[in-house]
Amino acid sequence: PRVIEDETAKDLREAVVQGRAALDSIDDARAAIIACYMAMERRLADRGTARGSTETPDELLARAVSSGVVHGAAAGRLTALFYEARFSSHPLGSGQREAASAALDELAGGLAATTGGDPS
Repeated sequence: PRVIEDETAKDLREAVVQGRAALDSIDDARAAIIACYMAMERRLADRGTARGSTETPDELLARAVSSGVVHGAAAGRLTALFYEARFSSHPLGSGQREAASAALDELAGGLAATTGGDPS
């Protein structure tokens, strides 16, 4: 039903806003990307797609995509950036931060196209 889709889109829009806030307010690129991803994960959990204790972020994303909660490749790119930020030891910088921002912009654009609303 449209009401459930609208609520899901609202929650994901909030995740985009929170992710952008993390990218804008946290100086360290690694911490900002992790916070950005966690905002998306929290909103998925709010919509009933919580990550299980033994589930990887990739498995969560696959489940969210198969259930229709998430569309497109942007969430996958954000998840890949999360993995890099969380598990790599090399420095992260503006390139990764910009990639996370672009993924958020794509998520927001997909939400606007799907719902006809303003994503921000």
